[in-house]
Amino acid sequence: MNNPTIIGRQTFDGLGRQLSVSVGGNTSRFHYRAGQLPPSSTTLADGKKIEFTYEKDLNNPLLRVEADGEAATQIARHAQFGHPSTIVGELGTQAFAFSTTGQATEDSWTVDGQTHTTAWRYSFSGLLQGFRDAKGVTHQREFDSSGRVCTTRVGEVDTHYTYDALSRPVTVSVSDPQTGKTLTTAITYDAAGRELTRTFALMRTGETHGTDGRTITQALTYTGLDQILSRTWDDGTERHAEHFAYDVRDRLVRYTADKRAAAPDPFGNLIVDQTFAFNAYNGHETVVSTYADGSRDEARFSYAVDDPTRPVKVTHTHPSWPSEITLEYDACGRVVSDSLGRHLSWNTQGRLTQVRSPSGICTYRYDPSGQLTDREVDGLLTRDFYSADQLTHQRCGEDSIELIGDLSTLFAVNKVTGSIRKTILLGTDAQGSVRLEADSTVRTRRYTAHGAQAPDASEVAFGYAGEQIEPLSGLSIPGGNRPYDPVLMCFLAPDTDSPFGPGGINPYAWCAGDPVNRVDPDGHSWTDYILPVAGIAVAVVSVIAGLIATMPAAGALISVGPGLLTSAQIAGLVSMALDIVGMTTGIASVILEAAGDDSAASGVLGGISMVAGLAGAGVGLKLFTLKQAGKQLKALDRKQGWAVPKPGRLGKGEVLAQHTSKGVDVGFIETYLGSNRAALLTHGDPKRALLMAPDGSTLRAADLARDIIAPRLQALGAGADDTFVLLSCWGGKNGAALEIAKELGRPVQGFTEKVFVKGFANLQLNPNAANIPTQATSYLERMRATGNPFKAWKTTYKPARSNIYHPDGTVVPV
Repeated sequence: MNNPTIIGRQTFDGLGRQLSVSVGGNTSRFHYRAGQLPPSSTTLADGKKIEFTYEKDLNNPLLRVEADGEAATQIARHAQFGHPSTIVGELGTQAFAFSTTGQATEDSWTVDGQTHTTAWRYSFSGLLQGFRDAKGVTHQREFDSSGRVCTTRVGEVDTHYTYDALSRPVTVSVSDPQTGKTLTTAITYDAAGRELTRTFALMRTGETHGTDGRTITQALTYTGLDQILSRTWDDGTERHAEHFAYDVRDRLVRYTADKRAAAPDPFGNLIVDQTFAFNAYNGHETVVSTYADGSRDEARFSYAVDDPTRPVKVTHTHPSWPSEITLEYDACGRVVSDSLGRHLSWNTQGRLTQVRSPSGICTYRYDPSGQLTDREVDGLLTRDFYSADQLTHQRCGEDSIELIGDLSTLFAVNKVTGSIRKTILLGTDAQGSVRLEADSTVRTRRYTAHGAQAPDASEVAFGYAGEQIEPLSGLSIPGGNRPYDPVLMCFLAPDTDSPFGPGGINPYAWCAGDPVNRVDPDGHSWTDYILPVAGIAVAVVSVIAGLIATMPAAGALISVGPGLLTSAQIAGLVSMALDIVGMTTGIASVILEAAGDDSAASGVLGGISMVAGLAGAGVGLKLFTLKQAGKQLKALDRKQGWAVPKPGRLGKGEVLAQHTSKGVDVGFIETYLGSNRAALLTHGDPKRALLMAPDGSTLRAADLARDIIAPRLQALGAGADDTFVLLSCWGGKNGAALEIAKELGRPVQGFTEKVFVKGFANLQLNPNAANIPTQATSYLERMRATGNPFKAWKTTYKPARSNIYHPDGTVVPV
């Protein structure tokens, strides 16, 4: 038997506080004061230290962060609300003002002797109606009779939205009043709620159709697991296509494109075929690229001896590529130089501070809240300005760029030089990537599967996944946290959320091997953006960019639903409740504390997730992240703590884990609903093929099938073709059922939504009204139901939807 490879190790004390974490041979240690849960200091792998000061009498809110070799960050809090009122750092001072009800009214940043202020405006009921940014540009929005955003106006540029009966956006139109041009994005959906087509049409005022053939349609098809199978482009005269294939772990293993759709690699070679081979840790082993001229490149990746996830060398066979690219790292696992001539510098808190390359030097600086704001290239400063988490404009000398959009979705940019203003209208795909630019001409953008593009491909410095392209290096820095290199197809610093958190087992991999269907908006945890869109609570931009479904309303001016942006969300917009600190790399992250029923879970996470990386994303980690963490804890039903598992027989079933609430959390059923089908009752993850194991940990579905299910089926003498039942939340949607089917070589029934069951013993009886798995009935379903309205409104549950997943990937609805 092969010896296991250890990629991470962590230790805890008796209070559950993390004492050390070792990843890839790099060890960080955490130090505590008596009676205090959060660490008082962190000693990093390179020996540098970061110290933290809290207000111990008020549940330990953060007051000061001091890192070796850096100016301290000081936080003062509002006497009434407890929110930060000022944050003083190396790059100036941020101050926040509040109304008498606790709403944020102003967000100001004083730097280099100037104060830049955002002023927020609300309705009498507390609804955010807009704001004036630090440049003086007014951002407004209007609502339709259903409370949905129908118009936003940024300066003189208007964006209009229309919806279908399910409140899903069907058109988004952005207009340039100076040229009279309008770029309209029209979206259609398939029966599963996934985006089917996206049509970009450039029109002039008064037109109803695109002019001069300026209409481009993107059409998508999907696999049974909601991954993009093909993407076709049609401009009315030509049609070209891209195709994608994945392995059983949802990683991209092949990309093909015809010459018209092919994107160039960084050296100008058009890629028409690319295959990817992975190691066990989601790292690339080989990437074989076939170019339009028939030539071929084979890239081979080598990894560090003490860390199988850290790439140290890449060799290439094509003459246009360097024959060998080597990478050197510091003691914390961050790239400090490569054989391409780049040298990278980092501060103690793990932020990139400088890139020196043969073409120049780019220096980075961060505001007191941790936002990346300054890029100085050979002495020329470009400064970004945010209103909360939304980038509103950039200034370089007397020139400026105004961004019209919402969080990671761009609709247009205004380039302002003196009194001259030039508007570029933008069309983006569901991933947020800029696909179309329109001003006096129309230009399309193409990317490799991992986001590389030609260096001179655009007038707009935003591209793949909506990320800003860094000057000189071509890197992107998601969330301002850590750089991603589309040439090497990996991050240049390890993820503090890996391998023990949502970052996955590989701290350097981009989106766990699937760059087509996922995004990583903060550099710390990837998420699927291909999600069915339905219902009245869908954010507009979740369809336009596919991101708001996996990000909060924080920073979003456009959202749909009765709540829109609440006071709590506005507090998140300006990073008000700064209560949890990311300690794994010592980043002085000041991020929003989850409220409500999840606050207790967040408190427990205070001793663990802070140091395990959940809160290591820097200032402004979105409200969604912590709320979603709480939801996942609830889905796994681990929020109240664990008793010692109590294995044993119960009827015709085996109890493998039992919660303190006396309910069975993991159990094997021999006669599911009185049939000859066996079943496993466990808890599932909403997004990934992870299930709860008998010891309370989370395991890959395939591992659980091999170690837990297969031996019991063999002992039971189950027939090879008998369908096995996976009784877990989201087991069909998250891929767990398919993984189990492939591992066991038999069909598996999996449920697509959150499932409710009544009693372990009850599940062994013949089907009846009390033991059939159910799922919640949505608000919209009850509202649209026919018949007795009172009965319909009280019908809050219905039989749970499920599919049969076969080992060959076939999916059959039940």
